[in-house]
Order: sequence, then C-alpha cells, then structure tokens
Amino acid sequence: MSRCCRSGCPWRGGWWRDHPQVIDAIAFKYRTGLPWMDLPEHFGSWKGAHNRLRM
Repeated sequence: MSRCCRSGCPWRGGWWRDHPQVIDAIAFKYRTGLPWMDLPEHFGSWKGAHNRLRM
C-alpha cells in the first residue's frame, strides 16, 4: 500500500518546475556546451532539467 498525501499525489513525487524554465535550461546547456552540473543556479536544479530531458 502506498502512502498518499491529502491531494492524492504520492509522497515520493513532487511538483515539476515550470516548463519554460526547464526548456530554457536545456537550451542554455546545448547552446553553451557546458556540462549539466555547471548550469547557473537561476535555472534550478541541474538534475531536474537533465531528468526531464531524458523523459
């Protein structure tokens, strides 16, 4: 049995960041050629952007 919060979303999950922010992070990475870990902080977590691209 999985635990759920009141709204029905699983505890493991969470809310995704705005799509435009993630798309901008991905575009910036490929435009500049920087490694994922060197993305500027204003794009949020580099892991989040990388995982969304893989999906």
